[in-house]
This record gives sequence, structure tokens and C-alpha cells, in this order.
Amino acid sequence: MTTIYSIYDQLAEIIAHAEPEKVLKMRASEDVQQRFNVLLEKSKNEEISRQERDELNHFVMVERLLRLAKVRAECNLA
Repeated sequence: MTTIYSIYDQLAEIIAHAEPEKVLKMRASEDVQQRFNVLLEKSKNEEISRQERDELNHFVMVERLLRLAKVRAECNLA
């Protein structure tokens, strides 16, 4: 059975093989980072709406995916 985690692993592998050097340089834009920080702070203070929580969860999922891709990209360069 395929789990969401195995799908993340597969996507990370595809991203990592694309161009490992570029994957390692990937960073969120300033605007995206600011939005993430706002949502994170709202979450900590329990002042977050359901829609904002969903948005924050998507940020977290994408971050995890990119971290996996970066680890694999490093391995591909080694």
C-alpha cells in the first residue's frame, strides 16, 4: 500500500535528480517566508483560522519535501 510518505519520497527523488546543484540552492522567497512566519506565530498564539491552518500545513509539507530532495541531491553529488 502506498502511503503519503512514500509519495513524498518518490517526489523528492525526482526533484533531487533533476539538477542536484539547483535543488541545493532552493530557498523560499522573502514573501513566502514572511507569510509562513505570520502563520506560524498565529498558530503558536492559537489565533489561526481553519483556512490559515490548512495553508500552514501545506507550507510544512512542501518544506519537508524539499528537505528530502536536498538530502538526496547531496547524496547524488557525492
